Amino acid sequence: MGRTILFFLVTLVVLGLLRDTLGWVPILGPLLRIPLLGFWLVAAGLSAASSALASRAVERRRERRWRESLGPPDTPHAQGKLGAYLASRGQARRALPLLESAAAAEPERVEWSLALGRAREAVGEHAQAGEAYSAARARDPEAGYGAATLGAARCALALGEPDRALDLLVEFERSHGPSPESAFHRGRAHADRGAAERAREAWAEVAPLARALPPRDRATGRRWAMRALLARA
Repeated sequence: MGRTILFFLVTLVVLGLLRDTLGWVPILGPLLRIPLLGFWLVAAGLSAASSALASRAVERRRERRWRESLGPPDTPHAQGKLGAYLASRGQARRALPLLESAAAAEPERVEWSLALGRAREAVGEHAQAGEAYSAARARDPEAGYGAATLGAARCALALGEPDRALDLLVEFERSHGPSPESAFHRGRAHADRGAAERAREAWAEVAPLARALPPRDRATGRRWAMRALLARA
C-alpha cells in the first residue's frame, strides 16, 4: 500500500515537472495537460523505466555471479566462457575482445571460434565472422552440430556469395537434414543467383519443416516460416 501511494505521489510530481518543461511541445504538451490521460502516460513511462532498471540490476548481478564462478579472470577459459555468456545475452560488442583473446590463446578450442563467429556476425562483421566459423569447421566439420556451417552460409549470403552459401547449406543439410533456417537461406541463395522458381520451392519447405519441430523449437520455426512467407510474397 505504501509503495502504491509513493508511486502515485512520484507520478504527480513528475507530471507537474513535465507539464512545466514540455508543455510547449506539440501534441505531447496538450496530452500531458489532460488530467487522467497525462497521469497515466507518466505512470506508464515510470513503470517501464522502473522495470528496465530492475532488469538491468538483475542482469548485472547474474553477470557478477557468472564472473565469480569462472575463477581467475585473465585465463583463456574464463575469458571465453564470459565472452560466450555475454554474446548469448545480446552483448556482442562487450564479448568480442574476450572471445578474440580466448581464441588466440587456445586456437584448438572449437567453442571459442564458434562463439567468436556468432559475436562478429551479431555486430555485422560478416567477413571476420566467416573466418571464425571456418576456423571452427577446420577443427570440427560438425562444430556446434552444424552451427558453424550454417553461420558460414549466412555470412556468405551477407557478403554477396550465394554460390558459396548454397554449397555450405547443401553440406549442412546432407549431415543434419533441412531445417526451417537452412531452407529459408537456401531460398535466399537461389534468389540471389536469379533462380526465382527454385527460391520459391525452398521457401515453400519452411512451414512444413517448422511444424515438424519439437514443441520447444516451434516458436523459432514459426518466425522462419513467417520470413519465408514474406519472401515468397
